[in-house]
Formats: sequence, structure tokens, C-alpha cells
Amino acid sequence: MINFHSHQPQPEAIVNLPRDLQFSPDAIGILGYSAGIHPWDSATTTDDHFERLREVAARPEVLMIGECGLDALRGAPLYRQEPLFVRHVELSEELGKPMVVHCVKAYNQLLRYRRELKPRQPWVLHGFRGNDTVAAQMMQAGIALSYGPHFNVAALRATRLDHLYVETDDDPDTPIQAVYEAVADALGIDAAFLATAVANNLAALLQP
Repeated sequence: MINFHSHQPQPEAIVNLPRDLQFSPDAIGILGYSAGIHPWDSATTTDDHFERLREVAARPEVLMIGECGLDALRGAPLYRQEPLFVRHVELSEELGKPMVVHCVKAYNQLLRYRRELKPRQPWVLHGFRGNDTVAAQMMQAGIALSYGPHFNVAALRATRLDHLYVETDDDPDTPIQAVYEAVADALGIDAAFLATAVANNLAALLQP
């Protein structure tokens, strides 16, 4: 069962690199990495840090750019987060790698950038906890959704299966199988069927 976004090295997971962008020495059986500057770190990010990100993100082990994004509750003010987010979008486009996006209380801004920048690379909004209305807006904009241990059931049920991913995020205690079972139960489908669908989605997401 693929873990779309994890902060701990786990088999069959895409592991989010920490702030220091150091690869996990004990990462056995993982699918690859995502690399980005979290919006929580936006207040202390420098150009040197972003140039280091650019070097790391170009490595083949890095499958996605992020997590990056916009957070109205934490980090620098949004007016400072937004240029950093745009730089991530540009890097994603330059390297031809999809983005894994963090967004809290800034959905309208995220949709505006999706509309204005017209990126060719896919975006996946990870750890999605919004409602079904926001879920529909995201899918209409071409943004897929990844669900973790905590989710809005109505939003999940409004999410098309070909736009859906499953993750543990930063939860070290909940196994990915338990998240798949909870999501599958809320959808009224078999967990193995869901796992196959997510695997197919990821294969399509990462194809050149």
C-alpha cells in the first residue's frame, strides 16, 4: 500500500526530506523523496537555502517538489510565503516534477496561483481536511487530494477515485494500512481495490 507522503522512512512511501535536505540513511524500500521548503520555515528561508533545494531536487531520487505551499496560521505572513511558493512552482515546471502542496486557510490563494500560473505539472494537496465544496473546487482546478488519518468524510466521498491518494503525513504511530482501511470504509469499497487505484494514480502522476 503506497504511502503518498510520509515524514518517516517507510517501505512503499514517498518520504518528505527534512529542512536540512539530508537523505535518510536508513530509508529501505521507499519509493523516493519529495523536496521543498515548508511554509512554516518561510520566515527564515534564504536564497542560499533555495539554491540548495534546487540542487537536491534535481536528483533522480527526488520524485516531487514539496511539500511547499501556503499557511495562513503559521510561518511568515502570506505576502512573504507567496513568492516562495511561486519559486517552487517554477522549479517544478523547470524539472518536470509534480508538486506536493501544503495549504491551510489559503485555498483561494492556491486556486488563484493555479489559474494564473497555468502549470503543466500536476499538483497534489496533501493531508486534505477541507470540506466537500473545497474538494470540488480543487478537482475542478486539476488539483488532486491526498488523505491522511484525519479527514472530512463528505470531502472524501466527493473526491473522484482518480484524484485520490492516501498518506500518513507526520503521524509516526498510525500504519498506512490503517489509513487505507479507514478511507476505504468511508467510501464503502475494499481496501485492496483502493490500494490498486492509488498505485495507478501515482504511476500516472510520475510518468515522464
